[in-house]
Amino acid sequence: METQAQKHIVYLDVLRIIAAFLVVSIHISSFCWYGTSHLSFNWIIMNYADSLSRVGVPLFIILSGSLFLSRKNLNLKNFYLINCFRIMIIYVFWELFYIFDTFGFDIPQEPSPWFIWFNFKYHLWFLPFLLGVYLIVPILRKIVEKKRLYHGLLLVGFLWSVCKSVWLLLPYFLGNEFLLKTPSWVVFLEFVFYFFLGYYLKECKTSIPFWMFGVGYLMLSLFNGYATERISRFLGYPNASLYDNFTIAILASSICVFLFVKNMTQTERVQRFITSKNKQLKTLSSLTLGVYLLHPFFIEHLSADFHLDVNSFPIMLSIPLLSILVFGLSLLAGFLFRKIPYLGRHLI
Repeated sequence: METQAQKHIVYLDVLRIIAAFLVVSIHISSFCWYGTSHLSFNWIIMNYADSLSRVGVPLFIILSGSLFLSRKNLNLKNFYLINCFRIMIIYVFWELFYIFDTFGFDIPQEPSPWFIWFNFKYHLWFLPFLLGVYLIVPILRKIVEKKRLYHGLLLVGFLWSVCKSVWLLLPYFLGNEFLLKTPSWVVFLEFVFYFFLGYYLKECKTSIPFWMFGVGYLMLSLFNGYATERISRFLGYPNASLYDNFTIAILASSICVFLFVKNMTQTERVQRFITSKNKQLKTLSSLTLGVYLLHPFFIEHLSADFHLDVNSFPIMLSIPLLSILVFGLSLLAGFLFRKIPYLGRHLI
């Protein structure tokens, strides 16, 4: 039997792999989302696939919180030097990589070169926010020690998620579209909430059967997909408001996936399997950052150079097959990139 520490590491490895695959699936299913008629069968399938995948980004934040807020002896000097400095280097390098991939040596004069700090590539927005949370980890660790304050902040976060979701549903009920532009500082606080949530979910114990969390995830995702479809039909164009990372459906779905995997890995049969695959899981888990960084490169080049996207062949096959293909290519590229002497492990 595994020790508790081993269980902890294994189920986090599994969750990290799942989160990386779901992030790939989001961008596969949403790549043609706005360019496809919201009344078509293809768009409907893309929409539900998108909804099922939306927990990917929250899971990454939850995983970070479960690691860094529960670690008893965290060397802050090493934490800042290794984790925070590395995120800065990764962010700058991959912004430059995608700028070069887009423009080559013909960099436009406007906007100025400083625009790399304003998220040239859409998926890299995640890194500056994660860095901001990492910088205040010592404060967050002190807060989780004060249980009343910590639980109060969790309650406030849940209430904000409910209010935000209701506001985003108002267009459908009132007949008007209300734009809700979430300020960056609010997004940062939402990151902090998910970080806190990771610690709570890692520490909590529940007697609810794991399969019920799986059912909860499916029902919540399908509801969010249905609501998005109805709002899009009402407004007359695809509307992804309910796919904000902090709507209550996505928040609750993320909790369900985390607890589903955590509790499932405690069953005897699954324990035996993951114990036999422990080394492979750790290897795959270590490459998930590379998958996150590289997958847009493959999605865009498969579309531009090979005319291969979700509309290229039957949609029921294209989304899962392209997700697997891009995930595999990103894993392989990340593995090879890490073999570059001196630089590989610092940039991916």
